[in-house]
Amino acid sequence: MNRRRQWTLRALCVDGVAIAVGACVSAALYFGSIRPAMLASAGVEATRERIEGERETVERLRKDRRDLDRAIAQVRGDLAELRVLPEPLSRLNQRLSALTELTSAVGLHVDQLTPGKTTPAAKHSTVAIRLTGRGGYQACAGFLLRLHEEMPDTAVSGLRASANIDSPDRPIEFVFDLLWYAAPDGTVDRK
Repeated sequence: MNRRRQWTLRALCVDGVAIAVGACVSAALYFGSIRPAMLASAGVEATRERIEGERETVERLRKDRRDLDRAIAQVRGDLAELRVLPEPLSRLNQRLSALTELTSAVGLHVDQLTPGKTTPAAKHSTVAIRLTGRGGYQACAGFLLRLHEEMPDTAVSGLRASANIDSPDRPIEFVFDLLWYAAPDGTVDRK
């Protein structure tokens, strides 16, 4: 029996070594190839999801850009239609006359209409104009509305109005500080 026992022990040792070698090879194969492939697959899937999210963001941004480009083109077209061609400084007297006519048309009484300092610039010159007078509140509001519509090259830079609360039937006294944007010196009237 001794021999048989020795043989069984040898077989168990050989089988044990074979099992140990197989386990080591399996572990090496799993940790060296299979597990990294599984982790890489999970990483690839996460990357794929991230890329898909980025694609959606890029498409949304492209759509927003197209919308903005259309809006910019529309605004540029509108600006081209509304372009105000400034009159030359030599037409200052005509401008003052037109302002006087406008105030009369809305029911304001002009006490004084005085051109002020002219400030030259590359694309336009500005002329300060002070308009003082009397009239009703609605007439003043009507003047501002019509000034905006009929003389878009003239801006209101200041407005003062005062009324006597003891005499509500008396007209208010007003001062409009205006800025007329005129063509710079040396340009030709395009009308």
